[in-house]
Amino acid sequence: MKNRVEENFIKGLINGVNEMRVKRRKLLISNSFTLIELLITVAIIAILAAMLLPALNQAREKARDISCVNKLKQLGLYSALYQEDFNGYFTRTFPFSGSGGWGGTLMTCGYSKSLHDFECPSHKGPKPSDIDPATDAQYGALWSHYGINNMHIGSSIRYLPSGDPNINDPAKNSQIRQPSQVILITEGRRTDSAPYNASNSLIRGSYSIADSNAVAGFAYPKHRSSINVLWCDGHVDAVKGRTSAELYLNYALGSYTGFDSKWRRR
Repeated sequence: MKNRVEENFIKGLINGVNEMRVKRRKLLISNSFTLIELLITVAIIAILAAMLLPALNQAREKARDISCVNKLKQLGLYSALYQEDFNGYFTRTFPFSGSGGWGGTLMTCGYSKSLHDFECPSHKGPKPSDIDPATDAQYGALWSHYGINNMHIGSSIRYLPSGDPNINDPAKNSQIRQPSQVILITEGRRTDSAPYNASNSLIRGSYSIADSNAVAGFAYPKHRSSINVLWCDGHVDAVKGRTSAELYLNYALGSYTGFDSKWRRR
């Protein structure tokens, strides 16, 4: 009798342990991923990332675009203050003394306090505030990502004969009858800045923008096939153009020879 009781007790104990093992195994299986489930989850995450990445990139570029517009508006304010202090004249592209072009003039006169004012967030290349390894100094305002309308506003090249002593004199605001339709400053780049133009990731900006893309400094789109423009009345807007060549067509900015040039004094 005693042996039978012991035998039944041992059997019950073994059965209880086995039941616990089965329940534990079922619990582990229910709480773990199979390989297929894991692959499906990874694929879903990859698809979601691919869908969200373009939107994130667009949001980042939109933020850079807004920052660029604000910087151009700030430059427009500096220009207006300069005109007020200097009898209505715009800044010269090439100042009488010193270096840095029109941007250097704004800094020397105390309107601009930082080289960051001349840096477009979407520009891929050296910044004016970067250190030039050749000189161990900042590149300076000559490397501005924004360029003044050189031949019509920053100088009088298109209005005086070659060799005239006043050819580098800037325009006066009284000479601009339709300031909302005349370019003051816009985004640009250079073509003669080797080795910095060796790839699209190292493009030098241009502080001087010509009324044709056939010269060194020219208008260049940096924001989703468009360019931001500061007009002589101080407002900023975007002009569509996928390439510099498109920007110089009549329906965009035009060129000096175009019938609706936005460069000319008018």
